[in-house]
Amino acid sequence: LQAAEGEFDVDDHRAQMDKERSRNEIAKRVLGNGIELLSEHASEGCAVALETSSTLLKTGKADAAELALQSLVYLFDPEHSGYGTATVAATTFLSGDTKPEIRDAVLSLLLCGCLVDGDCGNEPHRHLEDHPYMGSLQSLCLAVLAKAVSTLATSSSIGETQDLPSSIINSFLVHARDKFGKDLLRVLLDKLGNTQENIHDACLAAQCLRSLCDTSGEARHAIREAGAEEVTTSARGWGERYSTRLEGASEQLFSAVVVVTQR
Repeated sequence: LQAAEGEFDVDDHRAQMDKERSRNEIAKRVLGNGIELLSEHASEGCAVALETSSTLLKTGKADAAELALQSLVYLFDPEHSGYGTATVAATTFLSGDTKPEIRDAVLSLLLCGCLVDGDCGNEPHRHLEDHPYMGSLQSLCLAVLAKAVSTLATSSSIGETQDLPSSIINSFLVHARDKFGKDLLRVLLDKLGNTQENIHDACLAAQCLRSLCDTSGEARHAIREAGAEEVTTSARGWGERYSTRLEGASEQLFSAVVVVTQR
């Protein structure tokens, strides 16, 4: 379209393509060799985005949190931010190496209905459990988590080692349990089990669980032990009747869980 209008800049296009290739190569080295996320080219864009999201979340206001979470969904999506940037951003978020308060805010909203800190006793203005925004915020948290884990799962095939993505996921799950006293996997399965209440959240939960299975054998085993096969079968049946999207997400999760029983 730009070419037809005479506005297409070949040199600028080539520069953008070169920049994206550079980001991709940096992401490969990060995942393949476990180097620190210090590259100027890979981290510059996502550092600004993460800083902005962190600032919005720290306000303790629901509308600001909603904007921050929406921004994170786009940041972790390779189709919107580019593969390299999305991979580095998702890895940074899940590991908590930079701006760990973002990871904790997402987990706190999802697991406890609180903003920023799981213990809201000293900060009642941040307790959003009964806030009209809460359903929307928790749905966005599911979307953030699903997109981040999916991007990490896709990247797990890059490089010679497969240990780094699995280690990140395992540490993430341990952190969620230790800090907030809840099992994230069981919370996701509960979301999937409550299909009749919210099909959208059930789909996101199924997608997230499937990506966790793809990334970590330890997580896959824990998901199966938590009763995933029964929950997934029920959700798939509901999807067959009412939602093609849920049916597909449930089938993919079921296949990922069944792999465990065959190993």
